[in-house]
Amino acid sequence: SGSMYPTIPNVTGGLTINGFSDPDWTLLPVILIDGPGWGDGLMINNSTSNVTIQGLAFADYGNAGIYIQNSSNVNIRGCWFGVNLTPT
Repeated sequence: SGSMYPTIPNVTGGLTINGFSDPDWTLLPVILIDGPGWGDGLMINNSTSNVTIQGLAFADYGNAGIYIQNSSNVNIRGCWFGVNLTPT
């Protein structure tokens, strides 16, 4: 039996994820990576280099929204962590 929540594949090579490119992005991220309430979100490891993650929101992870280990030239810009983007 598998998990009810799919996991995000580990980042093991150069990658750019640009949430700023969403046409609805103004002052707040509009793309939310919503976790299952436990574990880590995006994992950047295994000597990965040249990674840019920008303009995203991460919420509901028990540990880190972005976990970086043994990597270089990793740029995180304009991301929000642990927030609810839905106005109440």
